[in-house]
Amino acid sequence: MEVLGLSWTYANVQISNSEFRIQVRVFMKLDSDLSIQNAELLYSAFESEYEKGTDVSLDASDVCRIDTTIFQIIAALKLKLQSENMDLNIIEPSVEFIDSAELLGMKGFLELVS
Repeated sequence: MEVLGLSWTYANVQISNSEFRIQVRVFMKLDSDLSIQNAELLYSAFESEYEKGTDVSLDASDVCRIDTTIFQIIAALKLKLQSENMDLNIIEPSVEFIDSAELLGMKGFLELVS
């Protein structure tokens, strides 16, 4: 499924020692250019996924440009998920994503590793 600058897939099946467990996790791939023009759509997509009650993984590997508004939305999603004992993970963040997060003082909060 893809929506302007965002695509996502569902499900993660784990099998171990005769135990079958399905863990649902949303994987979202962020677009390379995330500006305030994407903010409302991104917020709506995050809200929709939050309501499903699953952990969320954001693939930020292609991000070349991201503005403060998008980081605010990501931070709000992380806080909201944490309040419900769910998790947000940033997968393979680009150098640009990490640098921008560091400039905003969000690198630690988003648990980004250089």
